[in-house]
Amino acid sequence: MVTIRKDQPINMAGALEVPINASAYGGYIEASIKALNQYAQRVYGSFAQEPYKTYVIGAGLEELGSKVNINTLLSILAEDIGSIFNESQ
Repeated sequence: MVTIRKDQPINMAGALEVPINASAYGGYIEASIKALNQYAQRVYGSFAQEPYKTYVIGAGLEELGSKVNINTLLSILAEDIGSIFNESQ
């Protein structure tokens, strides 16, 4: 997951601060995706606005952002960051 913010940096590492119960979801991947989804929603609902843009790679985080592949992500990021930089000048 990659986010572009215009306000403040947000660290999503807190999603995995509590050890993941892999057996409850059939493995660490599914449990980690669920934890990140829930944590992001809490942060955006309580502490900060949603990001300007969010992109995700792989399955499971589509609720948080647009799903893209890595090559598309690199192109989009260059465009998005360039447009934000040009807005600020």
